[in-house]
Amino acid sequence: MVFKKASGKRSLAPDHDGHRMDASTVFRLASSSKLITIIAVLQAVDKGLIGLDDDVSPILPTLAKQEVLTGFRWYGKPVTKPREGPITLRHLVTNTAGTGYDFLPIQPLWRWRWWHGQKIGGNQDRGRGWSIDDSLDYPLLHEPGRGWTYGSGASWAGRVLETLSGMSLDDWIREHINAPLGLSTLTFFPQRDPAIAARVAAMNRRDYWTAKVLDCQDEPGVNSFSDGSDDNNVCLGGEGLYSSLEDFLEVLHSLLADDERLLSKALTAEMFSPQAREGGGGLEELRQCLGLPCWISQGILKKGEFNWGIGGVLIDGDGHDYLKRGSLMWSGLYHLLWVSDPLLFLLHGRERVMLTLPAKQWMDREAGVCGIFGAQLVPAADKTVISTIKAFQKEVYRILDLMNDNGEVKDVGKAEQQNAGGPGNGPLAKLARAGKDITVQVGVLEVLLTLPIGSDGVPSSWAAQCDSNAASSSSLVSFLTWVLKLWRRA
Repeated sequence: MVFKKASGKRSLAPDHDGHRMDASTVFRLASSSKLITIIAVLQAVDKGLIGLDDDVSPILPTLAKQEVLTGFRWYGKPVTKPREGPITLRHLVTNTAGTGYDFLPIQPLWRWRWWHGQKIGGNQDRGRGWSIDDSLDYPLLHEPGRGWTYGSGASWAGRVLETLSGMSLDDWIREHINAPLGLSTLTFFPQRDPAIAARVAAMNRRDYWTAKVLDCQDEPGVNSFSDGSDDNNVCLGGEGLYSSLEDFLEVLHSLLADDERLLSKALTAEMFSPQAREGGGGLEELRQCLGLPCWISQGILKKGEFNWGIGGVLIDGDGHDYLKRGSLMWSGLYHLLWVSDPLLFLLHGRERVMLTLPAKQWMDREAGVCGIFGAQLVPAADKTVISTIKAFQKEVYRILDLMNDNGEVKDVGKAEQQNAGGPGNGPLAKLARAGKDITVQVGVLEVLLTLPIGSDGVPSSWAAQCDSNAASSSSLVSFLTWVLKLWRRA
């Protein structure tokens, strides 16, 4: 069963041709790029090119020479000390290497840049001769393996792969991820292919004073991670990828189903295993960091009930309203979020349930659900978008609760009532009657991102939210695309 719904336009610019959003629209993934790059790096582990716990210092001399930043003099001079232990590939793919970001205010690397007279956000310097080594040439924030810092580890890991394979990260992804899954849009360089470039969504921003969403495609910094046409062939693995949501979902589904088209079962299991540890192993720093309100996923996590897997935050408790223990998820600056919950997949045997949203990803292996929610909106942690993400996730799990282990509706009457479809005509009743290979609208999922300033969430009913915004269709400023797939027993 496949459900798709798109709302809005690809661009709000006055001179734009007005193409509508659809599931094939291409997004800047920002930090959702990390998952793809890490999968590529783990493929190199599968092929025996490197081990997860191998020291990468001989491969990355620029990173190897970095000292550890310990503080600043009273007048601003940075204080560093030599690094003591090795930097392993595992450190890079779990954010425990100490490699941060110079553009995050919550980290002090911007002060290090400022003292040395360098531009903050060095990865925005995309002139001739630009490289990842130049962009990320700043000290570590802690000893490798002795803390947790969100940052550039995935981009460094991508450089490891490029050095070992002799291929660009873009070429590796095309050959080892796109080809096995039949994908066409996953790339660092959409401008090299006119068919992909024509489908890239423009960027929008919410005005601080009016709460209106405005086109900001040509404003400085919009393409700070990648403009999609870099002549230096630089693949910024942690931030620079583009993809349609359909293609990204196929990657999530492969991991959820554990079909070994991308990774061996052993490495997929490792991705869904806790990597941060108590007692100096990064768990305390992880929870302190993700407890801050600046994260898109912050409102979904329960305090103290998460860890870090390989590629995303890992649900590590049973106190969540719907996400199950072992779910893996992460997000991107422009309001992308993905999740995977794998357990329902196990309970349902060979059945697989997937959903796609445009800007946040999750894989819930216990519930058998994976999805991606996406928007192209700055600044991050927009209250309206986050409320919409949470409401959509709850609706998906509510629908799953109406189904039995065979994927059939347990109580058609209850489903009709909850989905306001009318006697015998609701979407779930149609699903129950029509069988397994149909397209059906599950509930009322037409969502307009136009809630007023100060809104603290969305109404309890998803349909109620949609109805309350129906009159605002002329000011629709972004879009949501959902795909819910159910593969029944062959």
